[in-house]
Amino acid sequence: KPNTIALLIKLWDAAPIPLGGIPQHVTLVAQPEVRIIDVFARPDAKAGQIHLEVTMENNTKSDEQVDINAMQGPLFSKEFLGTNQKTTVTAPPGQMVAKLDLPVAHPHLWDLNDPFLYAVAVKSDWKPTGNTSALHDTYSFHTVCCVLLSGEGYFTLNGRLIFLKSLHGNWY
Repeated sequence: KPNTIALLIKLWDAAPIPLGGIPQHVTLVAQPEVRIIDVFARPDAKAGQIHLEVTMENNTKSDEQVDINAMQGPLFSKEFLGTNQKTTVTAPPGQMVAKLDLPVAHPHLWDLNDPFLYAVAVKSDWKPTGNTSALHDTYSFHTVCCVLLSGEGYFTLNGRLIFLKSLHGNWY
């Protein structure tokens, strides 16, 4: 039947007391048949760009043309002041990963005293229906390395030595 949802709830009786049912709220969300399901941003400060991997899901039975629009800029600005890139991809049935590179002029490095973050937003537009989907992610430009100095290992942040302190307890 169209618009029918069937839910089978089994009682788990292996516990000392019978357990079953749905312990949390459940939400049904309508999604377009062709949509973005994941965005992964890999910033590269030396190259001054962000490598984006946009995972698309196509639940139709044919290849579909999808417009992808990616925007980036500082996280706490009121609008995306950075770059904007548009591309069209052919999404085959199932999942596919579209790769985009967004240039960033003069990347602002994240630091302990200046935790500067960027945001990226990716929107897809499925041409036949006009249905859209969107996801966003936050990222920062920084380099963390472990270096060997005089036989000892040290961490660096953006090429500068940092000294990490930690408190260990007996609860682990």
